[in-house]
Amino acid sequence: MRRRPGDRVRTVEDLSNRNMSALFQATVEATEEAIYNSLFKAVTVSSR
Repeated sequence: MRRRPGDRVRTVEDLSNRNMSALFQATVEATEEAIYNSLFKAVTVSSR
C-alpha cells in the first residue's frame, strides 16, 4: 500500500522470539542461511 501525503505514521511492536511460530522461525533461518551462502560462496565472474 502506498503512502499518501497526510498519512499518519504507524508504529509496530517487535514480536519476541518466544511468540513466533516454529514454521515462521524456520523460514527466517532458511532465508538467513540462503543470504549468507549467496554472499560468501559467490564466485567472481568476468566477461570479455
